[in-house]
Amino acid sequence: MNRETKTENLTDSNVSKLQVANKMLKPLHKWLSEVGHYTIHRNYKGPVTAQFGITYACNMNCMHCYSKLRRSSRPIPYQRMLELLDEIVELGCFRLFFSHGESLLHPKCLDFIRYSRDLDLHTTLISNGLLIDSIMAAKISFSGVNRVLISIDSADPKIHDNFRQYSGAWQSAVNAIRQLLALNVVQVGIAASLSQMNLKNVQEIIDMGFELGIRYFSFMTVRPTSGSNIYFSAMRHEYLDALLQLWLIRRRLAGIAEVVFHDPLVFLSLWDTILTYDEAEWLIGQNTCFAGRSILSVSPEGNVYPCNFIKESIGNINQVDLSKLWHSDLLRKIRERKISNLCHKCSASLVCNGGCYAFWQKEKQIDSRCQH
Repeated sequence: MNRETKTENLTDSNVSKLQVANKMLKPLHKWLSEVGHYTIHRNYKGPVTAQFGITYACNMNCMHCYSKLRRSSRPIPYQRMLELLDEIVELGCFRLFFSHGESLLHPKCLDFIRYSRDLDLHTTLISNGLLIDSIMAAKISFSGVNRVLISIDSADPKIHDNFRQYSGAWQSAVNAIRQLLALNVVQVGIAASLSQMNLKNVQEIIDMGFELGIRYFSFMTVRPTSGSNIYFSAMRHEYLDALLQLWLIRRRLAGIAEVVFHDPLVFLSLWDTILTYDEAEWLIGQNTCFAGRSILSVSPEGNVYPCNFIKESIGNINQVDLSKLWHSDLLRKIRERKISNLCHKCSASLVCNGGCYAFWQKEKQIDSRCQH
């Protein structure tokens, strides 16, 4: 990577550049709190984004995966899944992520993508890359998919392979990226799962991506849905430092590459370091928890969740219409959940809104990771 695009390290000097006097932050916080309150509590008539699972099957055994606990379930029939895509669009959804398992293992995966394209859905395919050779890369590229995210969790092949519990996983992912980029048809990005295994190496992941030709990076912290404990030690100071590092990299690469992350906990690191209204508004749009508000997850067997990382289903589409589930009392209670009194002492509470619902402690009404 050349010097003009190389990302900068997290230093005291960099952090100090972001500091803003409290008197300057007050009007910004007031406006953003109003924006955050509206964003969280507005009446969403339907989901904006759907996380759509066509299979739980996978050819890897990743340490953090929420899907591996559900792989014995039977998916609903192909035709019913197509009808479900129609229903999702009727609710107002315009963005679709093929997630849950390794979607390419489903024999009708590309048909689902083409059908989604015909419905004018913006589609993203998430894959570990193992099945993407030159022929599959061409099929994917001309299926109508808008973006393909390949999972890479480290620039070090050994760390990635260990995390994915599959020897050769890193090389397969890199090969998939090269095959897709060579065709230059769809946007190709890297999806990285953040855990204690890679918190100090986010810059290396981005540097590696740049060398491959990637200009889109998505970082998502692992959630406790899988039953794995690899997220616990990652949720304190090192994790907040990693989020700050990603923020600095995002600012550095503005106009060159897109670096996104998704976690309300980021407000604890950045709420007092925001420089512009545009930057702060982006943080709200990307990191406020929208589970059950503008996001809906539908699993391969037809269970509906507020998002992929929530364990409890709100119902099944074989028993209740999707529209009724969206407007159900159970989902309404999740949307209107009360937050802890402790939260109200925090200046970021109206945008954080108690944190990520996947980490929610019902008895305390707060994200279990928060130490404010």
